[in-house]
Amino acid sequence: MTLVNVGSTDTDMNPEDATFASAQLPHITRGSYARPAEIAGAVAFLMGPDGEFVTGTATNVDGGWAA
Repeated sequence: MTLVNVGSTDTDMNPEDATFASAQLPHITRGSYARPAEIAGAVAFLMGPDGEFVTGTATNVDGGWAA
């Protein structure tokens, strides 16, 4: 089993320009929220043939929050 730990992502329910976002952005090394396509790309890699040998991990897709 591989887990994907997702960081702040710019969505309709969690927009990057919301009031509370200013408290989160300083903790994101990249300096911005993820786009949904960036999260999907990581998941597609892990689920595809190139990620076939990746097992038993927790992958952070969080723009550097946990770094």
